Amino acid sequence: MIQKALLAVGLCLPLLFTSILARTQENRGRLDVQIVRLGTSEGIAGVTVTLQGPFSPTSSSLFTPNPALTPEMREQIDILINSAPPGISNILVIDAARRLEAQLLGLPAPAPTPPGAAADPPSPQLNGMTDSSGHYLFANLAPGRYRVRAQREGFFGPPPLGNAIGFPPTVTTTLAIDGSQEKPAEVHLAIVQGGTVSGRIRSPEGQPLSGIPVYAYQIIYPNGRVALSSVNSKMTDDRGEYRLFWLPPGEYVIGAMTRRFSTVPSPQDSYARTFYPGTIDGNAATRVKIADGSDLPGVDISLRADASAKISGRIVTSLVGANGQPALAASFFLLPLDSGGLFDAATMNFQNMSPNRNNSQQFELRGVLPGSYDLLMTIPDGNGSQAMGRARVQVPNGGNVEDVTLNVQPGPQVKAHLVLDTGTIPYSLNPPATTRGGATANAPVPTPSIRLTLRSLEVYPAPFEAAATQSTFDPSGNFVFSNVPEGRYFLAVTPLPANSYIADVQMGGRSVFDNGFVVDSLTGNLEVRVSSKGARIQGTVQDSSQKPVPYSRVVLIPEPSRRQNQSLYKVAVSDSKGSFNMTGIAPGEYKLFAWQSVPGTAYMSTEFMTPYEAKGQAIRIMEGTATTAVVKLIQ
Repeated sequence: MIQKALLAVGLCLPLLFTSILARTQENRGRLDVQIVRLGTSEGIAGVTVTLQGPFSPTSSSLFTPNPALTPEMREQIDILINSAPPGISNILVIDAARRLEAQLLGLPAPAPTPPGAAADPPSPQLNGMTDSSGHYLFANLAPGRYRVRAQREGFFGPPPLGNAIGFPPTVTTTLAIDGSQEKPAEVHLAIVQGGTVSGRIRSPEGQPLSGIPVYAYQIIYPNGRVALSSVNSKMTDDRGEYRLFWLPPGEYVIGAMTRRFSTVPSPQDSYARTFYPGTIDGNAATRVKIADGSDLPGVDISLRADASAKISGRIVTSLVGANGQPALAASFFLLPLDSGGLFDAATMNFQNMSPNRNNSQQFELRGVLPGSYDLLMTIPDGNGSQAMGRARVQVPNGGNVEDVTLNVQPGPQVKAHLVLDTGTIPYSLNPPATTRGGATANAPVPTPSIRLTLRSLEVYPAPFEAAATQSTFDPSGNFVFSNVPEGRYFLAVTPLPANSYIADVQMGGRSVFDNGFVVDSLTGNLEVRVSSKGARIQGTVQDSSQKPVPYSRVVLIPEPSRRQNQSLYKVAVSDSKGSFNMTGIAPGEYKLFAWQSVPGTAYMSTEFMTPYEAKGQAIRIMEGTATTAVVKLIQ
C-alpha cells in the first residue's frame, strides 16, 4: 500500500511542477524588436536595443489641487499629467503640475521637490543587440508599459521635418505588454545612416589651404526666422582636404570659417568666410543634400579674398561708470536690414578693436561685409540695466565707414494699460524692495498675478529684450516700462487667464496688435484688452490609416495676413491616445497642422511652411465656441 502511495505521489510531482511553472509563466510576455533602414524592410545588424519598464503610471492622485482652481484650470492640469510620456519621473510631472497651478492662479512659483525626496522606483532595463536580420527577442516580460530604444553609432532616428538641429542619435517608442498574446508583440523601428561630405579648401589663387575650419550648417527657424547653426566641423589637413562624416540626412550649407579679427595679424585675415561653392553670402550658397548613407565628395570651396570693411566712430553719452568716467561700451551688434534673409547670430556680435577703446569713447569694428545695417551698442546705465545707441550704416563694396556717432542715452518710458473683461487684475502686496543705497521704501509693492511683457520683433531680439524687462504696476491696471530701447515690439500677457485671449492692442485708437509698434514713434499710451471668451478645439491626430498618433505636435496657424502675430499661434501635444486640446483661441481663420516632430518654431517661417501649406486643415473659429477636429499627420 505504501509503495502504491509513493508511486502515486511520484506520478503527481511532475504534474504539480508543471502546474506551478505554468502559473509562474502566465501573463508573461515577449517582444520581438526589429530595426530596419528607413523606407525599406532591410534589417540592420549590430544595433543596441534597450527595453526599459514596466513603468508605474503617473496618477492624478499624487497631485492635490488648490480649491481655487476653476474646472477649466483643473482640466489644463489634468491634460498635462495624463499626456506625460511613459517613463518620465512622477516627481517631475507633479512638479510641472504645481508650477502650472501657480501660473494659472497668479501665485509665486513653488520650490521644486528637494533632491532627497522619495523618488520613483527604478524601472528594470534589458539590453540586447540585433542579429543579421535586425531582430532581437525579449522574453519573460511582466505586463505593463515599456520604452524601446535603439542606437548605433553613425545612425539616427528619422529626420524631423525641415532641416533642423536635433536629429536624435537614438530612436524610441513606447508600447504595452499584456502577456496574453500567443505570439510575441512586435516593434519595428526605422533608422537612417549618416552621410559624409568631403572636399578641398583653396585660396583665391587656387592653392590648397591647411588649418581652415570647415562647418556643416543646418537651417533653423528661431521665432520663424531663417538662421544658420553649426552641426559639425573639421579642420583641413596639410593637403587642404576635409571630411565631415556622420551627418544626419537633410540639407546643409557648407562654409569655411576663417578666424575673427584680432590685434595679432594672421594669413587668414586676407580671406573672407566663404560658403560652397564660393560666395560670402549665405543666401546665395548652394545647399548640399545628404541622403541616407550617402558619400558626397568634391564639395570644394575657393575662398574669397577679404572684402570686409571697418566701421569707426565715437560714442556720445552722459552715462558714467563707477570711476566717474564715461561708461565704456559693453557690446556692439550689426543687424542686417534685410530681415527676411539668412542670418547667423554668431556673426552679429563685434568687438571694439579701436586702439583707444580702453580710455576714450572711440570704436572700430573690423571684418564687416558690404550691406545695410543697424549698428547697435549697449553700455551699463548704472541702475542694473543697459542703455543703447543706434545708427544706420551703409557699408559700400571696398570702402570703410568712418565718423559714425552713436548717441547713447536711457530709452523712453512705455506705458500700457491692461483691461480684463472679468474685472480688475488680481494682485498681492509684497514687502518694499531695498534700494541700491540700502534704504527701504515705506509703501508695499503691488505685484500683479498677470503681467504685460515687451517682446522684440527685431531680427535679433537679444539686446532689445534684455534692456526692456523692467516694469512697475499700479492696481488700476497700468504698467510702466522704463528705459526701452528704440525698436519694434509687441505686448504679451503672461500668464493669460484660463481660456482667455488677447482681443486687441491699441495705441491712440489704432490697432497695433498684428504688426507691433515702434518705440520713439509712440503717439500715446497702449491699451491691451483681454477677453475670457476664448474658443476651444478638441481633436485627434490620425495617420494615413486612420490610427491615432500619440505624442505628435499639433499647431494652429493663423491666416497668412496675420502670421506675424505670434500671439495667435497655438501649440498642443497629443496624449497617449492621440487626443489634443487647445483653449483660449481668438476668433479668426486658421489652419491646423500635425507633425510627429517639428523643429522649434519653424511653423512661423514662410519658407518652412510653403511645402506643407496645402496639407493643413482649414478651420474657422468663432468666439466662445467649442470645435472638434480630426487632423491628419503630415508624413
